[in-house]
Amino acid sequence: MSGETKTVERIPFPFAVGILVCLILIPGLFLGKWNWTTWIIFITWAEYFVFGATPAAWKRMIPCLAFGSAAAALWVANWTLFESLFGTNFQSTFATWFFLSATNFIWVTGLCYAIAKVKLFQDNGLACFNGLTLFLAVWFTGSFPDVLAAGTSAYVLIFFAFVWNTVMCWLGYVAGVVNMWLTFPKTVKA
Repeated sequence: MSGETKTVERIPFPFAVGILVCLILIPGLFLGKWNWTTWIIFITWAEYFVFGATPAAWKRMIPCLAFGSAAAALWVANWTLFESLFGTNFQSTFATWFFLSATNFIWVTGLCYAIAKVKLFQDNGLACFNGLTLFLAVWFTGSFPDVLAAGTSAYVLIFFAFVWNTVMCWLGYVAGVVNMWLTFPKTVKA
């Protein structure tokens, strides 16, 4: 005998996926304002498989998702600051577009520059961009729990959206790991 081994699934992968979808969606129905932002979880769950479907993917995904999300949060905070400094308060369409474009250029260019210069980001640009785009989706759709009092500072809301997005991204990584566990893999002789 050669002594070679292989890993086999006790529960087929498609069933493990179906089980995990139920585990994510059903509790979310009962969480009210704290309902999980499931599309973020599903996107980063898929990303887990792009990054090799091993628990070690966290070294690549977790910091890069947070970095992209932080870049987007800083962009929105910078845009909000410019709007408030110049008194447009999101009322003037031209001014809003101008400040949105200017801050977009600054922060997205900065993100791309960091991806080009930092080895971790070079190797994991997908996670950096997912962090950015998912934050923007959370922010512009208001897909984070509205638990703060009316009149709360925009910067507090931006920070809360950043935290919410980042946690949901990380839950996608956890979903990928759990998905693999749910197959109950075992090692057998080849």
